[in-house]
Amino acid sequence: MDRKPLLMLSLICCLALLTVACSLVRSGKANKENKPAAAQTEPAKPSATNPAATEEAGKEGRERKWENYASDSNGVDYYVEKEGITYPSKTLVHVWRRRTFPVHSPQKEIIAFDEIDCDEARYRSLKVEGVFWDGKTKMFNVVSPWTRIYADSPDEVLYIDVCKAARDGR
Repeated sequence: MDRKPLLMLSLICCLALLTVACSLVRSGKANKENKPAAAQTEPAKPSATNPAATEEAGKEGRERKWENYASDSNGVDYYVEKEGITYPSKTLVHVWRRRTFPVHSPQKEIIAFDEIDCDEARYRSLKVEGVFWDGKTKMFNVVSPWTRIYADSPDEVLYIDVCKAARDGR
């Protein structure tokens, strides 16, 4: 039995459930380390098990600089790569996002290249990489269905920030 579709579905479902079910510690409020989210940046660590991921993470010879924008009560931390945000139009935003999970989760982190639709308050993943605790990675280059951005969610924090910049003509 091919497990690839099941793995992809479980990653997407896990992400959707965590997004919907979480309570948010807003980026302007204290997070786990009582620092503002903008002060918490860290470079990406490209996976040695996936050359494509290394190429993506080392985009144009640089490491990604992840900036924490939210945390939730389930122990998931949410990061964005601000330098890589692009604005194809005033209503669409392309952004690299990273979610890191607590030890009891099946995956260590998920890195996604997402498209945010500012008019409809929704997003979809164009590329997804799952990183597991044993160091293995799994890449998915399948476009996910559109997912609604819910109020008081980590997705809403990012949505408000990047869509304001898109509308301001960034």
